Amino acid sequence: MDTTTVLVIDENRAAAIATGVALRESGFEVILAEDAVQGLSALRTSELQLIIVDPISKSFDPKRILERARAMTSAPILAYTSSPHCEDRVE
Repeated sequence: MDTTTVLVIDENRAAAIATGVALRESGFEVILAEDAVQGLSALRTSELQLIIVDPISKSFDPKRILERARAMTSAPILAYTSSPHCEDRVE
């Protein structure tokens, strides 16, 4: 059986690690990226089946990375956030 590879792009290292651990325990191969540069590099060099990205960022425009990711892959993209602010979650 092939392993599903998931890319997690999240500046919050603790959140990225926690997400990665949960995914690995569920049988997924996980690539962690702490910023847009690492995330886009992983998109270019890895065969991904899913991309998970925190759309709240201080160092990159999340909409831009989502657009670039979509141009590079047809893998599903899941946006999630641990932000406590309702407007962040809704956007």
